[in-house]
Amino acid sequence: MQIVYGALLAGLVLLGVALAVLRLLHWPAFASAPTVGVIMAILAVALIAATLLRKIPARPPDQTPSEYWASSESRRAALALWR
Repeated sequence: MQIVYGALLAGLVLLGVALAVLRLLHWPAFASAPTVGVIMAILAVALIAATLLRKIPARPPDQTPSEYWASSESRRAALALWR
């Protein structure tokens, strides 16, 4: 699961850097509509918070993947994170 969290965090950081660079370069779309950058930044912060707060429980070694995903605890946490 650490790979998934790392990929999510890396993507959000890259998105934030790209938006900051576009904003600093006064790209026409951001110059005419500065709220787009603010909305994207708020969305990025919300996704980071959801990722850090909603941890999907680790699968015990003695449990099969189908049993793990059949349990309501892991399924509920995954759906809350992925929707």
